[in-house]
Amino acid sequence: MEYRVLGRTGVRVSAIALGTANFADPTPEDEAAQILHRAVDAGVNLIDTGNSYAKGEAERIIGRARGRGRGAGRTSAPAHDHGARAAGPGGAGHGAGKVGEDTEVERLP
Repeated sequence: MEYRVLGRTGVRVSAIALGTANFADPTPEDEAAQILHRAVDAGVNLIDTGNSYAKGEAERIIGRARGRGRGAGRTSAPAHDHGARAAGPGGAGHGAGKVGEDTEVERLP
């Protein structure tokens, strides 16, 4: 896996992120956990989460899956877009400018 430094933070994140907007709706929990574990096994440590994804259930699924072994502990820098859906990158809080800014991780271990 290729890694990059996230801005000036010094945090190394995978060049590929795992998007979780479809976790819980429509992807069932067991399948979502398998997807997460395969991504972590491949070296992905950047997980796009959002409390608007299935009304927070996507984050709860991630938390439960990570608590079961692979991926346990803090291995990701959450990317969060506050549920905004703007046209084009960076519009209205959506896009790369928001990566890592909001870490509502009470649902994550």
